[in-house]
Amino acid sequence: MIAADRPFPRSVRLRRAASLAVLAVAAGCISARRAGDEVVTTVRLAQVVFEYRSCSKSKDTLTCTLMVANEGADAKLYLQRKDVRAVADGIELPLAQLRFGGVMQNEVNAVLQNGVPMRLEADFANAKSLEGRLRVLELSVSLFDKDTRGDWTASLLGDDITRPVRFRNVKID
Repeated sequence: MIAADRPFPRSVRLRRAASLAVLAVAAGCISARRAGDEVVTTVRLAQVVFEYRSCSKSKDTLTCTLMVANEGADAKLYLQRKDVRAVADGIELPLAQLRFGGVMQNEVNAVLQNGVPMRLEADFANAKSLEGRLRVLELSVSLFDKDTRGDWTASLLGDDITRPVRFRNVKID
C-alpha cells in the first residue's frame, strides 16, 4: 500500500474537519458563538439571519425554536409546512405545528422588518423515544424583495426560488 492509499490518521482528520468549519465561518455562511453553555448556530441567506436557539422534548413532542432577523431592507419570508423537516436516527419526524411570531400557521408569508427578530417554532410529533441529537433540522425558505413597482416578486436568492437553512447535529434538551 502506498502512502496515498492510506487514510489520514484520526488527529489529522479532526484538524482538517475543524479547519473546514473555520472556513465556513470565515465565508459568512455559518457561524457559532457561545451563549452560556449552549452553542448558538446561525445561518445567513442574503440579508436574513436564522439563529438556532433550542430543541426541547416534552412527552411525545419535540419543539425546535429559531430566531429570524432581517439585517437589510424589508424582505418577505415564505415557508410552507412541507418545507420543514427534522431527521433523527434515520427517521423523519412529522411536523405537527408551525408557529411564527407566536401564531400557528400552515405557511409563513410574512414581511421581515429590519432589526425586528421574530420567533419561529416547529413542533414535531412521535418524538417520545428520541434522545441525544437531531441529525438535521432543515427549512426550505424563499426570500423576496420588492420590484420597481413595489410588488414582492424579486428573489433575494438570485436564480434560486428556495434555499435550505440547515442545522446539523442539533442537541435535544
